[in-house]
Amino acid sequence: MPDSASVVLGPKLGEVVYADIGANFPNSLRAFLRAFDALVQASVLSVTLATPPGSPANGDAYVVAASPTGAWAGQANSIAVWSTQIATADTNTKVPAWEFHAPAAGWRVFNVADGKYYSYSGTAWAPLAAAALMTYTVAGLPASPGEGAIAFATNGRKVGEGAGSGTGVPVYFSNASWRTYSGDAAVTS
Repeated sequence: MPDSASVVLGPKLGEVVYADIGANFPNSLRAFLRAFDALVQASVLSVTLATPPGSPANGDAYVVAASPTGAWAGQANSIAVWSTQIATADTNTKVPAWEFHAPAAGWRVFNVADGKYYSYSGTAWAPLAAAALMTYTVAGLPASPGEGAIAFATNGRKVGEGAGSGTGVPVYFSNASWRTYSGDAAVTS
């Protein structure tokens, strides 16, 4: 293992992304380690920039927006990551530069700017839709879905609603029955 003075840890995962040449780390391995640090649990600072920011910090990542310019030209939809740990020609000289990772369909990132997850369809990035609850009538709720299952009972009664006048209620499955969140009682229609 190289001594700590010749090792650099990645900004996101805190794992090795650079080690001096004497430690037998070729540039291709260094590039892999940087990509691993950037893409595992991927997060980006923005999905709307088409021009690189002026003073990025090591590890800053962005989804490149349409019609990119400057150093990002030709990289629309790629994940651009600023790295200060790129070595040249298998030497220990480090130069800062953008590295680009072209996404495949299904890649996901968390966008720090708006707090949303985005998914790549194969042609574009789009925010992931919030998950919707499965919807049933009280009589149609699954008999044994498993502890902790959640759903929406369209004719379930809220506290104070009379029999046959349920306007709908979210429910969860616990202790072998569907229960309302509002009162922890078995759901009825």
